[in-house]
Amino acid sequence: MDLITFVTNIYLKYPVLRPSLLFLKRLILPSKPTYSGGGITTVWELPWMNNDSEMTKNFLQANEYVKKNFIFSGTLSHGLDKNNYNDTFWVDWLIAFAAKYAITFTKNNNLNFVECGVGDGNTAFHALSQLKSKPQLLSETKMWLYDSWGAMQSKHLDVSEKQYDGRYSDLDINACKNNLKEFKETTIYNQGYVPEVFESIPKHPDKVNYLHIDLNSAGPSMAALEFFYPKMLDRGVIIFDDYGGKNYSKMRNQIDEFLSDKKGVLLEIPTGRAIFFI
Repeated sequence: MDLITFVTNIYLKYPVLRPSLLFLKRLILPSKPTYSGGGITTVWELPWMNNDSEMTKNFLQANEYVKKNFIFSGTLSHGLDKNNYNDTFWVDWLIAFAAKYAITFTKNNNLNFVECGVGDGNTAFHALSQLKSKPQLLSETKMWLYDSWGAMQSKHLDVSEKQYDGRYSDLDINACKNNLKEFKETTIYNQGYVPEVFESIPKHPDKVNYLHIDLNSAGPSMAALEFFYPKMLDRGVIIFDDYGGKNYSKMRNQIDEFLSDKKGVLLEIPTGRAIFFI
């Protein structure tokens, strides 16, 4: 009997020893992570590995494009650039998955995607890239982009969020437009602060299939949710980028309360995001 078989038998036979044996295993035979980044570390096979599905191909091509071609105007605020972009692999995979879900189960050909908190456009690019293999559907889709492309303002921030006052002052809408130029016929830019932008700009989608909220503050995030939720269609998705953030417990509680009587299921992700499937 080899050592591994012997230890395995002990592990199975004596439950009281399992915590100690697991500790020794991690100490002596640590598992090499297959991925670490975006708040998650795993030793399991990744969903984009050894996978030649249409979704995976679109996702990997989009990831390479972003690394090679994007202008990261907000790097001093969000810390991303082409050298560390792979750190967002899991986050972007979830974006691609949510978009794919909305595309797959939609019952209408005129899709409306909405993103509140756009930055340099990388998550919008990943969402729209899932439509590249469906050119007819892409031509009938609109991506409504809402962002101030300017510094966060104190009046929009909760007491627990005041450290973010002035953040994102380096964002540039023109960099975002350049990054998303491949989808220039699809994207609609609405520059302004949430919620004021909902009043200052007269036209908004009346039906929404996909909503991504990444505003880094409870007040504007809830305003976006309250504004767009009544427009959400069946089989639509809502992504909350900041749901699991340590400084966003107020936002998380407000989202939970808002969704408590709504039809759908909320899936919290280890990366700190959450997806609401309607």
